[in-house]
Amino acid sequence: MYLKSLEIFGFKSFADRIRIEFSKGISALVGPNGCGKSNIVDSIKWVVGEQSAKSLRAETMEDVIFNGTETRRPLSVAEVAITITNDEGALPLDVPEIEVKRRIYRSGENEYFINGKPARLKEIRELFWDTGIGKSAYSVMEQGRIDQVLSSKPEDRRYLFEEAAGITKHKVRAHEAEIKLAKTEEHLRQIEAIIREVKQSYENLRVQSDKTIKYRQLKDKIFETELDLYLIRLRQHIREQDRVNDLFNQKKKDREALVQRIDSMSQSMSADLDILNKLEARLIEMQKLIYGLAVEKNGKEKQKALLTERLREIKSIIEQLEARDRAIASKIESLQEEEGDKEAEFAGYKTRIREIEANIHTFDENISAAALLLKANEESIRHNIEESKEIAQRTTLLHEKLDTITERIAELVDERLRKSESQIEQKQKLEAQIQQKIKEISISASSRADRLQDYTRIASSLSTQDRSRELESLVDGLRALSSLSSDLERDFLQYIEIEPRFLDELVAPEGVMTQKRRIDAEIFDQSERIKRIEAENQGLSLRNTDLAKKIEAYRKTLEEAKLEKAKIQAQMEAAKEALSVLKREIAGQEAYHREVARELLDQQRRCEKLEEEIKLLQEELAEIEHKGRNLTEEMS
Repeated sequence: MYLKSLEIFGFKSFADRIRIEFSKGISALVGPNGCGKSNIVDSIKWVVGEQSAKSLRAETMEDVIFNGTETRRPLSVAEVAITITNDEGALPLDVPEIEVKRRIYRSGENEYFINGKPARLKEIRELFWDTGIGKSAYSVMEQGRIDQVLSSKPEDRRYLFEEAAGITKHKVRAHEAEIKLAKTEEHLRQIEAIIREVKQSYENLRVQSDKTIKYRQLKDKIFETELDLYLIRLRQHIREQDRVNDLFNQKKKDREALVQRIDSMSQSMSADLDILNKLEARLIEMQKLIYGLAVEKNGKEKQKALLTERLREIKSIIEQLEARDRAIASKIESLQEEEGDKEAEFAGYKTRIREIEANIHTFDENISAAALLLKANEESIRHNIEESKEIAQRTTLLHEKLDTITERIAELVDERLRKSESQIEQKQKLEAQIQQKIKEISISASSRADRLQDYTRIASSLSTQDRSRELESLVDGLRALSSLSSDLERDFLQYIEIEPRFLDELVAPEGVMTQKRRIDAEIFDQSERIKRIEAENQGLSLRNTDLAKKIEAYRKTLEEAKLEKAKIQAQMEAAKEALSVLKREIAGQEAYHREVARELLDQQRRCEKLEEEIKLLQEELAEIEHKGRNLTEEMS
């Protein structure tokens, strides 16, 4: 397996489509700085799945698309394809050549292809598992990568050894399986919690449903029992009415027979005595009155018995209605208490939902605030990176300037050394002359000092002429000494002029050494600034990591709060439905209670009316008995 070809279009500096063919062995890319060698390596890393824009020397992934020049418009897509031979079957595809292609649009959308067929990034990575090819594998070693690997910790180097040993795909698959297993366990825990909540609500609703069904069954049974009772009473009233009618018809027949008998007796006696007729007429009249009173009394007694029976039945009905009214009132009271409990439970659910919504709002605000702070930190990091790039550019310019000054110092040193070789002999000669003249001046000064001392000692004993001659001799000696001093000064000035002065030029305020020190100081300041920026970026990155963890925790808590809200809403809906059922039941019981109360009032009115009718019948019976006694006394 080896890299056969590389095709690039629109990637970084490659505006036109190019194709690079490779052969077995070693291939080298050579060229001046900025010609695109690193871009070719970046394209290979990018096509095999690199997702970090920083490792591709870009700020965002869209920056890898050709951005245009003064003479060419920018492109909207970048595409890189590599062709790898698979004669030995190192890759898990049964084809001799495999082409892997990646395409990106300015919208940020990525497309992957394997042999022209769309694929996923995961499939690309799995294709190159344990082959040493990939975004972090050992097949691409950038500048400084080997030093980084050698200086890194054993845990960091372990990935390269695992990739070389061929166990990366197994570890990745095991890690993915563990993640899926953890997610599945979390889903199972959530489902079990939901099942527990639903089961609890189901048990409560089942108990309430059983009570409702039992109540309806009892209510229907009571209605059927009352209906049977009314039917039995109706049949009794019908039978009693038939009996009374039969008795009335029998008495009517007896009366007619008696009337016929009286008529026959009257006819037989009318022919004999007028007085008998009168008495008979009087007797008949009295008998009629007595019979009418007897019939009337019998009817009144039957009517009284019937009314008494009806009154007893109505009182029994009133007692039943009063018991039913008390039972319904008790039932309504218990239902109202249960309604109060349900309303309190419903209000508790509403309060809990408001609290959860407030918590959800708080979590949303915390997530937004953390996201804004995270974005601000990322903006600061990006700003620091740009500043670091500017500092690096300035540092590069300073290094170039420093190299120029260093070359200038070397040229000055070489020039002065060449001049010094021709002046060494002259310098040595002048040193000998200066030393000789210093000795002469020293000897002459010593001798003149001795003569002056002798002169001062013998001056009083000399004549005026001798003193003048001696003074002139001393003046001539001093003049000769002054001449030697002038010659020494001239030789010393020549010696100084021969002495190299390039050190003064180097250390002068505007000399090259001063300039070098100034540039070194600036480079040191820039390096310190870069270190401070890196420390600041590291701190911001740590804070961003903490913020990301907090956001994740907030989101997890937010999801739990939403799930709890959904559960409570389900419970609240169940409580609302149960409350609605209770209200309907209470309304039905109250309507039934009003109906029973109206029926009880009607029965009480009927009872009062029957009692008045019975009282009137008793008065009428007493009057009939009084008239009967009077007629009996009159007949006797």
